Order: sequence, then C-alpha cells, then structure tokens
Amino acid sequence: MNNTLKDGLSFEVAHPQSTEKPTPNDRLAKLLAGRTRVRLETDENGYAVVDKEKHLRLYEWVVKG
Repeated sequence: MNNTLKDGLSFEVAHPQSTEKPTPNDRLAKLLAGRTRVRLETDENGYAVVDKEKHLRLYEWVVKG
C-alpha cells in the first residue's frame, strides 16, 4: 500500500469525546431539532402547560430536566 498524502492517512483519526455534560438547554434543543412548532397552552398564572399525552418527550424533559 502506498502511503502518500494523496491516498489519505494510513491510520484512523478519532474525534475526542466531550467530557462536558450537556446543559438542559442543549438537551431541549436536541429534542426539538427538526420538529414542527408546538403550541402550548397557559394556565391562569401565565405558565406554559405541557400536555403529557400530546408531547410526551417534551413533558419528560420539563419534568426531568
């Protein structure tokens, strides 16, 4: 096998894995990526209400963080 530059590297290059724990905002962004918009209702105090049956994954994110 010819190991010239035009043939590419003769070994595999691994990307280091991040040791940082994703933030709740990172997890929410990943959860909602590529999803259609979700319209949430609000309660009498103006807080968003997430319907568990309609939006289970979003509900679990809200509860578990």
